[in-house]
Amino acid sequence: MKRSSSSSSSSSCPPAKKRGVTVATFEKWKLENDKAVNTKTWLEYDAADRFNVAKIKCGVCRRFEDKVRGCRNFSPAFIAGTENLRTSSFKDHAKSDMHQRAMFLLRKAQATSICEYSPMARCLFTMDSDTEVKIKKKFDVAYMMAKQHIPFSNMKHITELEERHGVNLGEGYKNDMSCAIFVDYIAQDLRQILSKALDRAHFFSIQMDGSTDAANLEEIIFLAVYFDPHGSEGIVHIRNKFLCVRQPKSVDAAGLYDCFKQALSYVELDSVSSSKLIGFGCDGASVNMGRNALRGHMESDRPWIITMWCLAHRLELSLKDAFRGTLFQLLMKFFYEFITFIPRPPRNVGSWNKSLRSYKPV
Repeated sequence: MKRSSSSSSSSSCPPAKKRGVTVATFEKWKLENDKAVNTKTWLEYDAADRFNVAKIKCGVCRRFEDKVRGCRNFSPAFIAGTENLRTSSFKDHAKSDMHQRAMFLLRKAQATSICEYSPMARCLFTMDSDTEVKIKKKFDVAYMMAKQHIPFSNMKHITELEERHGVNLGEGYKNDMSCAIFVDYIAQDLRQILSKALDRAHFFSIQMDGSTDAANLEEIIFLAVYFDPHGSEGIVHIRNKFLCVRQPKSVDAAGLYDCFKQALSYVELDSVSSSKLIGFGCDGASVNMGRNALRGHMESDRPWIITMWCLAHRLELSLKDAFRGTLFQLLMKFFYEFITFIPRPPRNVGSWNKSLRSYKPV
């Protein structure tokens, strides 16, 4: 029986060859793109043999791997090395948040003054006192907007209102982009303050809880708890500070533990400072408290750590058990169904009466 021509031709086609790049071509890429993305500083390769390149990688991201893991859209491709041997691959990497962060850390490590790596610092050091006062007012406005969850697009309207009230804010830096820059610098400053506080503390603990955001995506919130020996009037204070929010790749033990490590790298804690971590608090979900779950991962790396089931969560579960079969349980079920199934839950007491009349139990 004869084979069809199509099958014979397809079977005779050799497999597609893998893209190859010589060392000479790689060095040419590195030289040609240095002006645009500074490739001489960070672009490296693993050799397949004497003449050919096997993988390309980023030397700066490899150096600061523990500090860039918490960046948005983190990818280990250019840390372990990628076989995507194209100019577009390392150009895209140069634009990524993790690479930008790593390059900033490199400039910071090599700098002898903050002005060498911070454009905003250079501006603040060279501006006159009058301009400095105006910039500080805009920082105050941006901080208020971030704390009150006001969209950055309202920056222009708020600054215009301030100027109508007689506040001199100067020219420029009044749009949403400027507001985002101000908030980013404020966040960096708060992160450095917390990092120094945790580094100065003898011991600290981490609290973790999960929730879903407006897009129904799982978000993990981390808080840092520590003793502050430098409190006012010689009193040692207990500080409970917001650390960061991270989105896990998965909600299993490995994904949550990866989020936990990202939280530590976010505040740039070295191995000595992170060894001061003695406590961890979370709810009693099986993915958290089981021996083979998050608790097991943490105790494997830090045998001294004390893992606690959140007392507030345990109290809530105890109350639910105590009020089971009572009017309280019925009311809790009612409010849960009311908030869940009403398309737009009422936001003021006056509109509750109308919504309650239209409510039908499920």
